[in-house]
Amino acid sequence: NNSRVPANSTVAGYAVGRCLGAGSFGEVYLVTKDGVERVMKVGEDLDEGECQYAREMSALAPTHFVNCTDHGSYARPETAVSNERFMVLEKARGEELFKILTKDEAPPQLDSLL
Repeated sequence: NNSRVPANSTVAGYAVGRCLGAGSFGEVYLVTKDGVERVMKVGEDLDEGECQYAREMSALAPTHFVNCTDHGSYARPETAVSNERFMVLEKARGEELFKILTKDEAPPQLDSLL
């Protein structure tokens, strides 16, 4: 298992659930804190600027962007990596963009995605 965060662990007070996805820029996990579900993006190259950008976009267009509610770094206990970064985002509802774009039908119009 090469995941950055083991399931059923805790990072900065967030109870980590299942991995929702992974790619070249990190991994995304379902997390819970104080009874609220959110998602946590984890990767070495994240910085505070990404979280600030998410906050600004959410303020400008709250129905189209999720807000960053927390960010920081933590040490992975099983490795020497101590600069793993994370940012916590509101959990978006709806269908995954990949599933929408790979449906066996005409591609959606941009207006229907916004």
